[in-house]
Amino acid sequence: MNVFEDRDGDIWYGTSQRGVVWFQPRQDFIKIYQRDYSNPASLADDGVHGFLPVGKDEMFVGTSKGLSKLTKSNGRFFNYTYSVTASGNYPAGAMRSLTMHGDTIIMATDFGLSFYNKKTAAFKRVIAKDEMKLQPFELFTNGIAKTYYTVPGELLLMEFNGGAARYDIKTGHCFYSSNSDGTDSLFSFHDINSSAYDTLHKKLWVESGSGQLHEYDLLTKKSTRHFYEKDSVMKTITAMAINSRGAVWLATNNGLVFYDPKTKKSPLYPLPATTQNLFNVAARDGETIWVTTTNEVVKLDANTGKAVSFNLNALLPHVILSKRSLLLMMKTAHGSAATKAFAYLTKRRFNRGKACRHHTW
Repeated sequence: MNVFEDRDGDIWYGTSQRGVVWFQPRQDFIKIYQRDYSNPASLADDGVHGFLPVGKDEMFVGTSKGLSKLTKSNGRFFNYTYSVTASGNYPAGAMRSLTMHGDTIIMATDFGLSFYNKKTAAFKRVIAKDEMKLQPFELFTNGIAKTYYTVPGELLLMEFNGGAARYDIKTGHCFYSSNSDGTDSLFSFHDINSSAYDTLHKKLWVESGSGQLHEYDLLTKKSTRHFYEKDSVMKTITAMAINSRGAVWLATNNGLVFYDPKTKKSPLYPLPATTQNLFNVAARDGETIWVTTTNEVVKLDANTGKAVSFNLNALLPHVILSKRSLLLMMKTAHGSAATKAFAYLTKRRFNRGKACRHHTW
């Protein structure tokens, strides 16, 4: 379901049904945590959606049945109470993303927005009591898929149905299309399939509608639509990666596109893969780009246009890669998660054709 790298360079895999896989590359060591109903100090649920390290020895884990805190030194979990109804301050069971701001953990859930203060050990939950009859400044929806902490004191909320809103942490007011004056173009986005936040330039990149690419300025609250398509074939942007200059790599259902908002150019990079339907894209060191299809990993040198592809079925039979299952590690290795296995690749091994190490569980 997701891949996360902590400060120590360890990799955490959240799976849909098999709990947490904690991988330590330096020792080539794996530890697995799953729900044990006979042990109250085990993981809350085997459906894992997100990770948030807090301190050197604690890892918060967002699951399908609430929030868990792992003490890494002893392998014990503390599971926080969660709610299955609209009443109370405890968060809803299914968590989609975790964000930290100061001493507060911010949780996007299937049933509202939740906050947990580490110092006071207190929960607060914000919900739309009746989504058909929203009160002024009430949360615009209960199904929150993702949050971005952007400008001071404010969250951007992305909903499951593809809309977006602003949330003022201090006042608790939520701003969306129905209670705005129409000047904030954020609220015009719909059917959002993917998004990426450019922290350096304070820009949010959004796919809205049928493959439409928009650049949203957090400060001016204005957006610009960018035309990156060269033909009439409809594209869906499944993932984005932003470089330091503010240009964006787009993984689409019809190939890999590099779009530069300054030059308005958008070259298409044909990849040596069995399909051009791409699921993930990542870029960190210069212009080396990593892309995945359902079962292939492709490394692209953007300066030369040369690409090398590796079909993971040669290593992991029946592999299926998912969206959000790609991560570039700090030491230029590459990790990917499949249905019941994971792999990591280094550039040196990849170039020699040996590709990667893999583990199954």
